[in-house]
Amino acid sequence: MFDRKQWPAGPWDDEPDSFAFEHAGFKCKGERNNHGVWCGYVLVPNDHPIRYAGEGELDALECHGGVTWSRDDGDGDFWVGFDCGHAWDFSPGMAAQMPSHVLLPGEKYRDLAYVKQNCRSMAEQLNLKTKASRAACRLGGLAVAREVEELDD
Repeated sequence: MFDRKQWPAGPWDDEPDSFAFEHAGFKCKGERNNHGVWCGYVLVPNDHPIRYAGEGELDALECHGGVTWSRDDGDGDFWVGFDCGHAWDFSPGMAAQMPSHVLLPGEKYRDLAYVKQNCRSMAEQLNLKTKASRAACRLGGLAVAREVEELDD
């Protein structure tokens, strides 16, 4: 755990250190890391096509800084996530460790609302991939049915 008492004052003072909600049928959660920046995650169900796809599919998910984390948590749950600790992301924990740090032009704190919106966006993208996969299966099934009908003729 981290000690917030050393952090400079800022918008993080009124934020929790974790959250959880559901959006578009997907569980979403977020946690601060030891530098005080948010990390957001979305749970990918066992039957979701992206779970067994290559890394390129995960990389195609759009979120802040791209997908930087994906892992089976050992309970059979597979989470994909991102972090807000990139260049130009302000970190209150790092600022506490380096008191001489000054906010650089363009540097910005990625707040709770921003991280929740990125989680919602990832959930919506995963939902679209679910629908596209189901549609492809239905179309594939129709094609097979047509081929069987042609063989019967």
